[in-house]
Amino acid sequence: MTAPDSPASPRDTAVPASLRAHFFRHNLTALLLAALSLVSAAVFWVVLYFVCYWLTLLVLTIRLGDDAHPPVFFPLAFAAAAFGLCFIAAVLRWIQPHEQTGDAKPFWKILADFLLAVPRMMFAAWGNLSACRLLSRREMALAWMLLQKIAAERQVPVKSVAVDIPDARARDNIILALQIADLIYLKKTGDGFFLAMLGGKAREIAAPKVRIKAGEGRDTPRIGD
Repeated sequence: MTAPDSPASPRDTAVPASLRAHFFRHNLTALLLAALSLVSAAVFWVVLYFVCYWLTLLVLTIRLGDDAHPPVFFPLAFAAAAFGLCFIAAVLRWIQPHEQTGDAKPFWKILADFLLAVPRMMFAAWGNLSACRLLSRREMALAWMLLQKIAAERQVPVKSVAVDIPDARARDNIILALQIADLIYLKKTGDGFFLAMLGGKAREIAAPKVRIKAGEGRDTPRIGD
């Protein structure tokens, strides 16, 4: 009498290279975008510094003549203004983390978007860094098992995921990682919330890989033999 098959544990699950490569490319893209945002913000801060410096020098030259010089405290004043703009941008980001853009904006919002463009560029780097998802070996195996289950059943109730992944912290981390990596999405129906596959790339990764061993099929009879 054969014992029933026990469910595969994360340790026994072989995670395909395609899933690991997908997360590697995703994390690499997020890191490159974060670095690009930081470099762009630094360049714009330097440009703004020299623009403000020469505008200040121009105004003082018009008023005082050729002997005018920018004030000694100009670098400190610029740094204080930059810090103040970053603080305002951080407060607005905390109050409205997902600001919706409308068709028409009042003047003060347009002015705020212009003044806070560079600080928001700096915070965009942090947003890109937070998109990096570093899963442990166990979490990667559980993510692969969940992805296969969603692919087989088309959609999986969110509540049922707790049965396969009892650890709440690991479960939330895995679901968030698969969502950010554009492999699954949260679907709301009349019966509740479900997890479903997102796009053909996710289905391609979750599809079972069939390997043909060397020499297999040589003795297979053909039509007409």
